[in-house]
Amino acid sequence: MAKSLSTLVLGFVVALAATVAPTAAQTVAYPTLPGTSVRDYSKPGAVVRGDMVYPTLPGTSVRDYSKPGVKVKGSTAYPTLPGTSARDYSKPGSRVDGNASYPTLPGTSVRDYSKPGSRVDGNAIYPTLPGTNVRDYSKPGAVVRGDMVYPTLPGTSVRDYSKPGIRIK
Repeated sequence: MAKSLSTLVLGFVVALAATVAPTAAQTVAYPTLPGTSVRDYSKPGAVVRGDMVYPTLPGTSVRDYSKPGVKVKGSTAYPTLPGTSARDYSKPGSRVDGNASYPTLPGTSVRDYSKPGSRVDGNAIYPTLPGTNVRDYSKPGAVVRGDMVYPTLPGTSVRDYSKPGIRIK
């Protein structure tokens, strides 16, 4: 579940990078303890600086240079080589189109129709069926409340208190 929430929230953080980062010096997103809004210092977070999203060392806002980051160019986000801002052409990116985010073929901005994407609907982020913008009710989504992103039970917008959320500062 944490991996699918991270995937859903990536689109949210990428959109945040494009809108907030030019005016803010730094935006930080970090995981919380299950059912709370208390930061989980044992897990890494993410920092948005300019057009880059970097993973952090657990419990800090210090960049983890051993892991790849994400570079935002227009409506597309591309993975970078670890510790650099150079694009990794061997990995797929993500493209934001209106209220939907979907994966791209490696090294391109062409949509990969064989993989599921995500859709923003009001204050919720939902996974979609591969190649469509139709919600996948069999998978959990996420709900945004203030500066928190919480996982939901599959097919609903009801918060899943047994799973950790993500706080964005």
